[in-house]
Amino acid sequence: MYYQPLITDEVPYRTFVGRDGMGGWHWHSEMELILCLQGQMQVETEEKVFCLCAGDALILPGCCAHSCSRKTEDQWRAAVVFGYSLLRKQYAAIRDICLHIPGGSELYQLLHQPLDALRNTFTADTAVTEENEWRIRGNLFLLCQGLRTVPEDTQLSADRQSRAQRLENIYAVLSYVRKHYQDRITVEQMAQLSGYAKTYFCRQFKSITGIPFYRYLTCYRISVACMMLEDERNSMAHIAESTGFSTLPLFSRAFKEITKMTPSQFQALPPEERVLTWVN
Repeated sequence: MYYQPLITDEVPYRTFVGRDGMGGWHWHSEMELILCLQGQMQVETEEKVFCLCAGDALILPGCCAHSCSRKTEDQWRAAVVFGYSLLRKQYAAIRDICLHIPGGSELYQLLHQPLDALRNTFTADTAVTEENEWRIRGNLFLLCQGLRTVPEDTQLSADRQSRAQRLENIYAVLSYVRKHYQDRITVEQMAQLSGYAKTYFCRQFKSITGIPFYRYLTCYRISVACMMLEDERNSMAHIAESTGFSTLPLFSRAFKEITKMTPSQFQALPPEERVLTWVN
């Protein structure tokens, strides 16, 4: 069984469109929305089996092990994985929902606006453009707002409970970093916060997020620095101090390691080209 780590980069969701990549048993750290665009498919979880026809949607909760298979050769699907990075603390209210939404059903009618908009986005134009990205974000928010009004299935297998608890501990660390990135943060502090021994924490953090803890901390600080560089009134020394770097040389070295350019080079770029890409 394989899994996808938490989403920690600047786009707070992952998308897939097509019939390939169905794979075997796997789980995502966060929720998954599956839209059956054409044909028929089957999704098997640890608790039940779902048969999806064209027009159906399926919400899978975070940490839910599942496998997908085609029931007809013309099957075509879209999938969106999202959760903590998009919703922050609001994610806790819906993360355990497991919901089959047949097309045309009363439940679909309740959620049709964001579901239809997402379906049309993936059917008509799947290019990663800024307009599409905000359209997807907005409709995911609308979908989540609607999900809070429907009954939820909170039955968790023992394995999923274990996976979910590990994620909870790592969420606490991510939240702490976002609030205290300007302070001195050590791996020992974060291990204590998570309730794990230092070595086990480091292993769990990398397993769940896909990158080592100090790499994540540095990347987050640099992402904040990039936003501060938008205002040319901020001096480099001020930005370094405000993002948790003890000296300007340390900040400059870390910035170049992550972005492959110096802070001054980044600031000199046209606004539309100032895009931060984390180099893991």
